[in-house]
This record gives sequence, C-alpha cells and structure tokens, in this order.
Amino acid sequence: MKYFFTTLIIILFSIKIANSQEANGVIKTNPLGLLYSANLTYEKPLNETSSVILRVRYYHQRLNFTVNEEETNAITKGSMDFKFGYRYYLSKSHEAPNGFYISPTATLYLRAEEKDSYFAYRPKKTIINAGAHAGRQWLWGKFAFDIYGGFDIHFDDDTAFMPVGGLSIGFAH
Repeated sequence: MKYFFTTLIIILFSIKIANSQEANGVIKTNPLGLLYSANLTYEKPLNETSSVILRVRYYHQRLNFTVNEEETNAITKGSMDFKFGYRYYLSKSHEAPNGFYISPTATLYLRAEEKDSYFAYRPKKTIINAGAHAGRQWLWGKFAFDIYGGFDIHFDDDTAFMPVGGLSIGFAH
C-alpha cells in the first residue's frame, strides 16, 4: 500500500511540474502494476501523428513465471526496467496522443540479486526486449486512459515470444 501512495505522490508532483511547462504530454501509471511495481510513464507528442514514450518501473515484489515446463524464472525484488517506444497514431480525426496507435518498443531490464532491502540494488543481469504493440488512448480533458496489447521478444539465455498487454491512467498537460 505504501508503494501506491508513493507512486501517487510522484504522479501528482510530476503533474504540478509538467503544468508549469509549455510542452504537451501525458503522465500515467498502470494501476494493476502497482500490485508488484512502482511504475511511471511519460508520453511526449512529436507532431500530430507520433509520440515517444518512456516508462520507468521498480519491482517491489518477486514475480515468478514459467519459461518452459522445466524451468521457472523470476523478476526479483529490487529489479528495474526502462521502456522506450515510438507511437504512430492512425486516427485521422484525433491528434497524438489521442486515438489508435501502433508502437515498436525496446525494454532494458536490470535484474537485481535477491535482497531483503528495497534499496540494496546489485545488478545481476541485464536483459533486452523488443516489442510491437497496438492500442488506443483516450483523452477526456486532462484525464487519459490507455489500453494496449502485443508481443515482446525476450532476449535472454533463450529467446522467447511473450504476449503483453496493459492499461494506464493518468493526466494530460
């Protein structure tokens, strides 16, 4: 619960800073992701049909997932990732960042060793993902809602295709 409030405070503070600037953009978070991570995404429109995104995520819970029938992998507590993406908006009736989009992405994972302290980060492994996503973002005044799906190619010891999806809520400025 403290991570929810920490992320909320970061978002509100970011919105205050962003509102004092002239540039347009969207600051958002994945509310479902708050169960296992603190995450924040910033989207900056480049022109009427495109934008760039940057997401920063810190994992405060261990996540286990099956790589194949014999091996279980984990994202350990204290790991971080950085996602970079370019969004091309397909909607002719809306300007970026509002409407349907397609997006190539790249994610850099910094996997940590398992530690008891949240702030005792020691890098164990660096992993890179590349992905292709499609989605829809709605802007209602200053409120933003984004939902997407697609796949990532996970470049680790074994290359794997992984389906991805998510939703984010936030504020446009």
